Amino acid sequence: MFNTGAGILELNSPDGEHKPLQGANASFEVADVWTLWDKLKDHPNIVKPLTLRPWGDMSFRIVDPEGFQISFFTPAKRKKETL
Repeated sequence: MFNTGAGILELNSPDGEHKPLQGANASFEVADVWTLWDKLKDHPNIVKPLTLRPWGDMSFRIVDPEGFQISFFTPAKRKKETL
């Protein structure tokens, strides 16, 4: 379950069994990916560390217990605007 601020998003297998989800992932834009990364960077479920993407987003990716990959990102320019 993920609190998106506007509601809670829950991802689960349709039949109630825990099977790896294939062929899909989710990305969430967050206000401050740097702070979120600081909280989660030592978690064992990190798939990809905080990285500047070619299109200008800072992002990282985790995997849930069923194998579903979830990315969190913030436009890199947002950090510059707040400095």
